[in-house]
Parts: sequence; C-alpha cells; structure tokens
Amino acid sequence: MVLLVEDPLPILFVGVLAEALLGLALLHTGRMYIVPGMIAVAILTGGAIIAEALIVTDREAIEAQLERGAAAFVQRDWATIDALIAPDAQTTRSRASFVLEHLKFHWIKIRQLEITVNRLTSPPTAEAKFRVAFRFEETTGQYPYRYDEVGLLVELMLTNQGWLVTDHIEAYEIR
Repeated sequence: MVLLVEDPLPILFVGVLAEALLGLALLHTGRMYIVPGMIAVAILTGGAIIAEALIVTDREAIEAQLERGAAAFVQRDWATIDALIAPDAQTTRSRASFVLEHLKFHWIKIRQLEITVNRLTSPPTAEAKFRVAFRFEETTGQYPYRYDEVGLLVELMLTNQGWLVTDHIEAYEIR
C-alpha cells in the first residue's frame, strides 16, 4: 500500500494498461458502453496520481529532510542545519558545526538511500543509511582531496518539528 503513495509509476502503469485494454475492446466490439468505463478509469487514475502527490509518507518526509540538510551545508546555512538536529543530539550538532567551519561544499549528493521507519517506538524513530558524495574545499589545508564519498547511518526521531536527526555514524569510507 505504501508503494502506491510513494511512486506514481505503478498507478500510471495500471491506468494506461486498463485504458489500452478498454480501447482495444472498444475497437473490436464497437460497443459504446465501454466509453464510460474508459472515462471512469481516466478519472480514477488521475485522482490516484493527485492523491499520491498530496500524501507525504514518512520515507518521503525523511528524504526531504536529508536533502534540506545537504542543501543547507552547501549554502553554509547554520540556522537550517541546527533546526534539523534534535536538541539532545550534541555530538551531531558539534560535528556539523565543525564540518561547516572547516569545509566549503560545492555540491552534495545523497545516493543509495535506504530508510527504515519504526512507528512502534514512542516517539517514532527511523534509520537512514546512505552514501553521500561531495565536492568541497577544505579551509585548513590539511586534507588534500577535493572530492569524497562516505557512508552514513543517520538516526532520526519524529517530533512536532518533523523528523530530526538524533545521531549519526560514519559507517564506512569509499575509496
């Protein structure tokens, strides 16, 4: 069921397939009572695509938060970064501050994102495992690279402000 509100392609595929089959039936039989069925399928498909666009799942909300954080690092926007981190996550906050102070990012791309949501905890929690690739300039001159890619495991918690980062682990390096 979640697949139907996270990706419009299955809805579109079923709708186009149903329209094609009804169109073939109309072409072969010439019976006009098929036309209302075609109109109904078109309306249902359109409604389902609109519903998919309006419904934001936990996974989509978490992905949007991570993208917002990546954009904030590129823009060097500490206020946005700080707002995405839970108040109790001092280690993550200090690490983010350190990174922002010593690196200037040209771009950041999140790849291979895997999100696991646990709604059985109170408050709900989630883990996002992904690779992050970035091009940057380092301000102290101690790091000779201009491009890097690392694996991250980010823990999040659902609050009144949305999904906030509670912890992060640099899971693995990619060379």
